[in-house]
Amino acid sequence: MNVTTLERVKLAGRITGDAVDDEMLTQLIEGVSARIEAELDRWLDSSDLRTEYLDDSDGALRFALRGYPIAATPAPVVERDYTRAWTGAEMVLAPGSSYWINQATGALTLTGSLKHNPFAFQTVDQFYSTQYLPNTIRVRYHGGMAASDEEFAALFADITIGANEEVLKLWRMRDRVGITSQSIVGSTVTVYQSSELNQGLANAIARHRRVTF
Repeated sequence: MNVTTLERVKLAGRITGDAVDDEMLTQLIEGVSARIEAELDRWLDSSDLRTEYLDDSDGALRFALRGYPIAATPAPVVERDYTRAWTGAEMVLAPGSSYWINQATGALTLTGSLKHNPFAFQTVDQFYSTQYLPNTIRVRYHGGMAASDEEFAALFADITIGANEEVLKLWRMRDRVGITSQSIVGSTVTVYQSSELNQGLANAIARHRRVTF
């Protein structure tokens, strides 16, 4: 999913170009969207099934999931497998008694029986020193920032406006940035080349970036 659309960018930049221009703009939109998702440290698309593995080997009890808000239906599934084999025989945990999830913020807190098990360890040397195994908790859920480009623009207008400006900035530099090959019928453009984001977009990302614990 992208944070803006070709139509929005062309309207913002008053661009009336042809199909070749549209292809380049589309690639720039995809590249900018991918960078924004990475900078946010959150998943954009809320329609996908997400799987995350959590490491509580250091005794951590609270985690920040990347795909939020989290959908209530279907309900998230939280499992524990001390072998980390994930063969289908995992311990499925009950919400409330073992954990709770803040669907709005993506915060997952371990409680009760899901707190770190001291028997989950491995021998690490000939002296039988042990350490707790990481990533023995798996969380599967649906969640993300929006279900479509249009919904994202409505919910996070500040990011979309900043993204439009970023795409247009690169568009104006198209003769110097990201062109890897060119032919008579058009050009091939790299997905995105790292550069400093415009200040408006950087500020918007800071407002919505995932908060970790």
